[in-house]
Amino acid sequence: MKKLKWLALLPALLIISSCKKEEKSYSNVKILTVKLVDMPFLDGNNAGWDPMDGPDVFFKIFDPINNLLKEGQRVSDIGPGNLPLGWNLTNAMLVTNLQTQYTIEFHDYDMIDPNDYIGGYYFRMQDHKTGYPKTITLESSNSEVKIELGVEWY
Repeated sequence: MKKLKWLALLPALLIISSCKKEEKSYSNVKILTVKLVDMPFLDGNNAGWDPMDGPDVFFKIFDPINNLLKEGQRVSDIGPGNLPLGWNLTNAMLVTNLQTQYTIEFHDYDMIDPNDYIGGYYFRMQDHKTGYPKTITLESSNSEVKIELGVEWY
């Protein structure tokens, strides 16, 4: 008797399981966190970023016309053992046009001299939307800098 009940339900189960799941399509994203995963500890002249201690690292995110959108608080005197460094964005960076190209840069803060550029990337969220990942990794074989952005698609 139990087998007959299951056999009667089989067509309904097959129909339900064969229905395509509706795929979500998001057109906006929030950047919630920035993480510096890896960076060089020597500058282009093969010297340390700071003469007496480790670099004092912070980041900046710019829009296509170089307006500063976000800046991370400086973390002083870091060494390789301090990586990864993470920043939570108190106010998430809202991206409403996935085609817009942004720039993220990491710098070593210098009180007297101009800040030293450590490395960075251009990025468009459109290039990273496949599967709508929660973490976007920016890295290149041409750079020792590796960055992860924690995001939320909506």
